[in-house]
Amino acid sequence: MPIPFKRLFTYFLSRRFLVGLFLGSIVGCWGEIGCEDFSNAQGLKITREWARLAPYPEGVRRFNVRVTGSMFTRQFKVDFELPRPEIDAWLAACPGIQDAKVDQRGRGLKHYEIKPGGGAQHAEMTVNEEKCTVSINVYWS
Repeated sequence: MPIPFKRLFTYFLSRRFLVGLFLGSIVGCWGEIGCEDFSNAQGLKITREWARLAPYPEGVRRFNVRVTGSMFTRQFKVDFELPRPEIDAWLAACPGIQDAKVDQRGRGLKHYEIKPGGGAQHAEMTVNEEKCTVSINVYWS
């Protein structure tokens, strides 16, 4: 039995529908706004915990921290530059690297699949030995 157009139109203008639409949009916006609530310092700390890393070395240059996700997910991507000997020393001190699965991906690229810590679902790191850069990606959902 088809619903008459007038009845359907009245339902969409009802308070219950409009309140539900308003609350749904607030919750959706809150999830997106919540991504910006993390400072760089918090992002670095959480990335260290989730990837089980040693403290970042003093000589790090060009830290770049990106936070993405919604109210149900969170992802942190950290990139930085460091002289090659310092990268090697830092990797040797990282507990997460000791039991990581390592893949050689092209010339000078090492990719580490890290067993995540701190409740994260995924942790990985890519080291470009030629450019002396480190990229870390961690997330939970």
